[in-house]
Amino acid sequence: MLSESQAKKLIGAALKARKGEALLINLDQRVAGNTRFARNGATTNGDVETLRVSITATSGGRSASVTGNASDSAGLRALVVEAEELAALSPVDPESMPLLKQTAYAKVRSYDKTTARLDAKARVAMADRKSTRLN
Repeated sequence: MLSESQAKKLIGAALKARKGEALLINLDQRVAGNTRFARNGATTNGDVETLRVSITATSGGRSASVTGNASDSAGLRALVVEAEELAALSPVDPESMPLLKQTAYAKVRSYDKTTARLDAKARVAMADRKSTRLN
């Protein structure tokens, strides 16, 4: 997973590549685990980590969005260039509004380290204990 400082560094690299009026950058990082059961036992399990980067470029009432999974500065710069090239090809939106200024948001503690440490093996062991108690 990207740390907050790594994410800010990537966003900074993307902003430096900007040539148009404005960029809206969204980094969406997720970690998920799954465990499947059959016949009172775990049959498969796994962990999935994903990163999705969405960039919207706006200039002169024109805008375009691109999405990718680049996790390096060069990849983000390429997404910025692509978004700006597509925006230049887009028709002017007569209802276009400027992006909102940078906003400070309250920090939310939505990450639980104890839960995050549960890898696939730990989830199966816990599920097996629970299903044993039910039988």
